[in-house]
Amino acid sequence: MKSMPIAAFAAALLCALGAFAPGSPAAAQGGAEPWNALSIDDITQVSTKRLTTRILEQATVEDLRKATERGDARAAVFLAYAHKNGLGGLEVDKAKGYELTRQSCEAGDRRGCVSLAFNLFNGKGVAADVPLAMQMFEGACREGIAFICVRVANFHAQGTNGIRKSPSMAQRFRVEGCVGNYPIACRYAGDGLRRGEGVPKSYEGAHPFYRLGCDGGDDVSCFYAAATLVETRSKSDPSIYPEVSRFYQTGCARRVGAACYNMGIIFNEGRHGQMRSTPKAVPWMEKACDLDYDDACYNLGSWFIDGRAGRTDGRRAIELLGPLCLRDKDPDIQACNNAGTAAYRGTGMNAPDYDTARTYYEQACYLGALIDSCRTLSDMFGDRQITPSYAGEREWLNAQLCFKAAAGDYCDARTDQHRVYRLARKGSYGEAQIVSANLCARGDGLGCKFQEVLLACKNEAEARGVCRKLFN
Repeated sequence: MKSMPIAAFAAALLCALGAFAPGSPAAAQGGAEPWNALSIDDITQVSTKRLTTRILEQATVEDLRKATERGDARAAVFLAYAHKNGLGGLEVDKAKGYELTRQSCEAGDRRGCVSLAFNLFNGKGVAADVPLAMQMFEGACREGIAFICVRVANFHAQGTNGIRKSPSMAQRFRVEGCVGNYPIACRYAGDGLRRGEGVPKSYEGAHPFYRLGCDGGDDVSCFYAAATLVETRSKSDPSIYPEVSRFYQTGCARRVGAACYNMGIIFNEGRHGQMRSTPKAVPWMEKACDLDYDDACYNLGSWFIDGRAGRTDGRRAIELLGPLCLRDKDPDIQACNNAGTAAYRGTGMNAPDYDTARTYYEQACYLGALIDSCRTLSDMFGDRQITPSYAGEREWLNAQLCFKAAAGDYCDARTDQHRVYRLARKGSYGEAQIVSANLCARGDGLGCKFQEVLLACKNEAEARGVCRKLFN
């Protein structure tokens, strides 16, 4: 396979970069072919993968092949990528892809040289040469191919392919990418300063980068442009409200839930000279909740229970809090309690909904050991607002309240469930197991489960920690 000396690589790369100086038309090769109609932003900011996918939606591999055969270096770039990744109906052929990439770079195409650098970096179709690849990447970054700056930054941040890990070098290339008008690079440069990665930590220094990122179209940068400005000033400073609200509102409009949420917080807490008004915060929290920002859903649900939203609406509160409570991963136990409270009180409803209240109080009590929920659940049994689902349910609940919450009103030493707790807490696991077995024989499902656990604790030292956790 034909090799290419370093000097020739450098000359080809500089030639390619010079032919596409920022501001020059990317489609200068003329013609209607999609690969020759790319904008300067496409050339400098979009990955070859995304560009190839877009081009193959408008043209065929055969179109690219014919153009390559007549000397179109840009077509060769995307035909090469298609060969390397088996796109457009082609079989994967990394050697063929490398050869086409080399040809496009030698012909002066800047993206061909970038692709060639990736081949050398990863050893795809050619022997790996990381130092040469880095020389080409860094040159491409300096000459304006901004998305490469971010990749180089990542290489230095992670120590990829034997490159020495260097947070300061990573930050340098993030800044280079931002200077090259790549909004995501501006965000990453802001992140470096905000976190103190390779540079002294500085919210004030991070803010201008986030501002550039937001104004350039990066959604997340808008949130941090506001947040870093807030960090450098007092929450009571009204002078920053116009800028802070501009960034948060822009981020919210671009579907960044945290930005919507923070706009709501400004009004709910009366920050930056704004009059405190929870009803004015509600629309922002609604937007944040619609974008799956859980804290916003929790706040809204709570406000609809206590009236801070401007009205009470228990059904709406349950709609907001219920999913937080019932989710499989990391259920929000306080949301369970609040949803149960809305239903139990019948907040803004025609009447209490005890069955719904029970669903959420059980989650809060049994999953989260939230004593207030357990206590209300027991009271609902006592007031006959609900009935036990299984034998012994109320008695087990009261025993738990008696021993774990030291709630004397719920202690009834006459019940076998109370005896199980008392014996287990003393370490008399064998006696407690016999009482549980008797309960099980009478149809008490929880007694059946406890007898198995208690038997293990009686006979196996390593199991006793489980019993201590259950009963103490």
